[in-house]
Amino acid sequence: GIGGGAGSLIGAFIGLGIPEDHAKKYEEYIYDGNILILVDAKLDDKLEIYKIFDKHNAYNSDFFK
Repeated sequence: GIGGGAGSLIGAFIGLGIPEDHAKKYEEYIYDGNILILVDAKLDDKLEIYKIFDKHNAYNSDFFK
């Protein structure tokens, strides 16, 4: 199972520049059986990416520099 890496997900998210409070929330999403998709994209593509996520009923969308 996933349990062996309990704190490692939060650390990995923080290493990507995601704030700790969001990292904890994303870890909970994963442990609850949800799928987390991260996109490394240019700032200019942000709106188009949000539109794609919205079109496919994404539960949550966040943006971090």
